[in-house]
Amino acid sequence: MSIYFLLQFKIGPYNYKRANLWVSIQIIAVIMTAFISILNEMMDTNFIVWVSILIVIYVLLGIVGLIIMIKKCPSMFYKEKANKISDLFKFELTPGATPDEHNINSP
Repeated sequence: MSIYFLLQFKIGPYNYKRANLWVSIQIIAVIMTAFISILNEMMDTNFIVWVSILIVIYVLLGIVGLIIMIKKCPSMFYKEKANKISDLFKFELTPGATPDEHNINSP
């Protein structure tokens, strides 16, 4: 799993930084779950302790992931500028008009 994480981190298979970030965080969560499971089998402690530690790790990974996503990964969604109603009416009522003359975004 560690080799898979390093390859995924190096190659970055997805064309979107946020997707690569969350896949990396999921892989880290799987590695931490395996590590906690191994420790649980090796030590004679109550499993509630390990589950609590695992929940804390998941929450920390989520918070760190959100912080990194907000700071480092830009949103790739964009919103086109909306058309004004007055420009739409001028375009419709002017014979032979083109969308560029009235600042209208055509699909």
